Amino acid sequence: MNLFDFIKLGGSNELYLIYLILQKYNCRITEVLNAKVSDFYPDKFLLLKGSKHSHNVIIRDSFILQEISKFVKDRKDKIFFFTNYNRTYRFIKNVLDSQHKILFGNKNRKVTHYFRYENALLINNKDFLSDLLYHKSEKSNQYYLIKNRRS
Repeated sequence: MNLFDFIKLGGSNELYLIYLILQKYNCRITEVLNAKVSDFYPDKFLLLKGSKHSHNVIIRDSFILQEISKFVKDRKDKIFFFTNYNRTYRFIKNVLDSQHKILFGNKNRKVTHYFRYENALLINNKDFLSDLLYHKSEKSNQYYLIKNRRS
């Protein structure tokens, strides 16, 4: 899905970038929304602080970094200042609905964890899963491994 398709669904450049980060890096919505200007190094990386005792996430995608550079100069604290959790949640839900993704019937395929669950679906190696989802807790990994076996 490209930026034009996102705009037709009511999105913005910021929401498009948030969607791309969630899709590619398997992080949480709150980790992206809490991204700080002080943790952004143009042309190098964006550091997202891990929540729920997770590891930090380092964004190195050149397109994402380049797009953030276009508007981050106007920000003092948070990079994604003009959006919030509810708006992001509704937008991503609309995008997933437009792509006919299954969000109901499976507790894990909700908007907040959709990409994390989809990207971990076929993983049965707890060490790799931990790296993929930035988990520090072995208990969290077990939860995903158990769910994967049931799917």
